[in-house]
Amino acid sequence: MHRQVLDQVVLPLCAELGLPLSLRMGTRRAVNPALGLAGDGVGPAQLDALRRLCAANPRVKVLATVLSPSDQHEATVLAPTACRVLPAAHLLSLLLLT
Repeated sequence: MHRQVLDQVVLPLCAELGLPLSLRMGTRRAVNPALGLAGDGVGPAQLDALRRLCAANPRVKVLATVLSPSDQHEATVLAPTACRVLPAAHLLSLLLLT
């Protein structure tokens, strides 16, 4: 269901309106339910899925945040090869430095 909404609604709207898609990858939801929305944990990100999503939607710019340090390295390596991907942590550092 979520994949259909992404493919048929969100991605076409992003392409048509020129809006970036923001993703937080590698999140395990509700690891600590007592903390509510703050109870998420770190899990492995599936960056191959991000690579395929970018290849299938070349007009959509993607801001990707990954939580695991090893995934951050892989996302940084992925960014130049998938020309429309910008690691969101990199974006934040650019905003803080300017």
